[in-house]
Amino acid sequence: MQSINLNAISQRPLRTINADGIPEFVMGVQTLLWGVLIGIPELVPRGEWWRPYWMIVPFVLAASGLAAPWVTNRLKERFSYRRAGYVELRKPKGGYAWAVIGFLLCTSLVASAFVFHSKTWLELLPVVVATGMAVGLHFLLRKQTGMGAYLYPLLCLVLGAIGLALNLGTGASFAVLYAGLGPAMTIGGGLRLIRFVRSNEEIDG
Repeated sequence: MQSINLNAISQRPLRTINADGIPEFVMGVQTLLWGVLIGIPELVPRGEWWRPYWMIVPFVLAASGLAAPWVTNRLKERFSYRRAGYVELRKPKGGYAWAVIGFLLCTSLVASAFVFHSKTWLELLPVVVATGMAVGLHFLLRKQTGMGAYLYPLLCLVLGAIGLALNLGTGASFAVLYAGLGPAMTIGGGLRLIRFVRSNEEIDG
């Protein structure tokens, strides 16, 4: 295995941690997996498989969360650490204000649902989680170029609102949220990674 020439890397312009799209890609795959696992019971009639399925799924979801950082590091070792020079030409500004506005809007939606539709806290849980994910994604991706730091949080809020408006129920609402967000992040992160690899050659030690 060749050693990395740190001097050569230091002479290249710096890039942010999310510029290669790998965290975005890994989160997308993980979220899609969650959507599929949660969505299956919503589509398949209950049977003898129901109880053992829900005994296994929580461990799979937890394992995917624990594995995500490891997978991210392995992909960065393979594609990113030997490449440099990816320059961000533009950084989003005013993201905090938009995140606060989005949070307030979603909070208002939840409050309205309580007042006008008599929703229970369990029915509102998916839209609350969607709001939390929107804020978290914005702050996680806010330093990368492009509109991902805005589009993904907006998609979270839209998907959460869809589940609430259509009265899909808790399980189906979570499935729609994760299965809708997962492919978008997987494709977006994958395209960013491809562009990163094509734009940056490996540095030989």
